Amino acid sequence: MTKTRHLLTSVLLSLPFSVYSQTDDAISLATRTFNLCYEDPVLGSASYSGMAGAKHSLGRDLSSTRENPAGLGLYTHKNEVGVTPDLNIGSNGANGNISNFGGAFVLGCNHNAEGYVSSSLGFTYHRTRNFENKVNFGNGAFEEGNRAGLWSVGYGMNFGYRYFYGLGVNIIRDHYTQGTTNNGDYNEFDTRALGWNIKLGTILKIREQFNVSVAVHSPTRLNIEESAKLNKYDERGHVTGNNDYDNAEYHLWGPLKLEGGLGWFIGRNTCLDFEYAYQDFTAINVANKYDYYNDVKAFFEENMNHCHTIKMGVETEPYEKLKARAGFACSTNAITKLSEEELKEKDIHYAVQIPHESLYFTLGAGYSYKFLYADIAYVFKHQNTDFYKQITKDCYKPVEKSNNTSDILLTLGARF
Repeated sequence: MTKTRHLLTSVLLSLPFSVYSQTDDAISLATRTFNLCYEDPVLGSASYSGMAGAKHSLGRDLSSTRENPAGLGLYTHKNEVGVTPDLNIGSNGANGNISNFGGAFVLGCNHNAEGYVSSSLGFTYHRTRNFENKVNFGNGAFEEGNRAGLWSVGYGMNFGYRYFYGLGVNIIRDHYTQGTTNNGDYNEFDTRALGWNIKLGTILKIREQFNVSVAVHSPTRLNIEESAKLNKYDERGHVTGNNDYDNAEYHLWGPLKLEGGLGWFIGRNTCLDFEYAYQDFTAINVANKYDYYNDVKAFFEENMNHCHTIKMGVETEPYEKLKARAGFACSTNAITKLSEEELKEKDIHYAVQIPHESLYFTLGAGYSYKFLYADIAYVFKHQNTDFYKQITKDCYKPVEKSNNTSDILLTLGARF
């Protein structure tokens, strides 16, 4: 009797997840989980964004913990606090938020030429994604939005003004929404995630003019809660009911990230930074306690890519206390082009948008007066996507679209 009761309980508990797994398609779920794992490589403080995020081996920035926490070790004399509002402008209008805020605080400095010199703590918030997108088609429209933030605590050390080491612990909060209106029908997803990761980094000053850096980001663990309103359809595409679900829970491990950088100081007033990052998105692992996600795992292994990101940035000081910055960044495709043979077998009656490569062009400037400073940056992003208003046997070819957005960031801060 006891065994029967336990079996009945297990079956009843699994029902919501069984319905969920049958109504959701691996392509749609995979693209949503990819959005949860991917961080915009450029957003941060205005000085960071003005150089397209290429400060990996230069450090001493409030965005240091985001990529390489060893950059905190370059704070040796002065503390810093700052806040960065961000205005995001796209085809659907503009919205504002906070891109970055926090502080870095030096924990004493003994000025040793060799051995331990100083250490510093950083407490920062970083907006890792911020976008809204709307696509109109025929008798329908597709809308999506993503708000993701990363709270960081970082610690950096300085040894002999030559070796710098850092550790960052990060908490991630993410909210992704997606909705499709098509001939009066409406389907939507609301996905919320909470997770963490750890970042380790080092910077080595091999000569006075050159820094090299390496950082490792652990896989991100995300616990996800999702609700959806989904219609059921017959063979003719007519609505016959619904497959709604609330608070379905699952988790994922994102890909490990490896980064390297090279900083070059030209004279006293100019510096360059080159950065490379690698992520294997085929390694994303999605599961829940009932393990209903084998089809999604297979999709990742077959259709995801190794993603490469390159950043280049320059900063110069044409006049005393006035700095000018510029940068470029690009990320390669993380999701391959899907084959028509695979798509013909699907029966998805809501829109799917698959992001591909992205390019960034940035400009920035900064001015300091006594202990106060202000930085401003402009970021232009161009990204290609494949858009499917639905994926059925009669409608499986994508529309190739280009999305262009701009961000204007302003950092106000103090060094003391």
